[in-house]
Amino acid sequence: MSKLKIQIEADDGEPQKLLEELALNKLGATRVLPMPGSNTLNIDGGLNDIRAVIDTNNISFYVRYERDADKFEKLITYFVASQTERCHIVVDEREQDK
Repeated sequence: MSKLKIQIEADDGEPQKLLEELALNKLGATRVLPMPGSNTLNIDGGLNDIRAVIDTNNISFYVRYERDADKFEKLITYFVASQTERCHIVVDEREQDK
């Protein structure tokens, strides 16, 4: 899986709740489920095309297919734009140059 260049930073201290809303409203999931044997969360209704990792208040995203990275970054960006009082986008500088 490839890491997306963007992350979400939860300003309200509730990254799990924020991730659940993103998954339900933008990614077609019915719930967020841990992936057995990893630290990632399934957030797209079992398709396994995008996963997330929560670390403190940061949410990182990983995609199965590099070709889908732009699509998912746009969906995440649109979601965050509607939640500006709760979170913001952070660009992972290490991933930006790839």
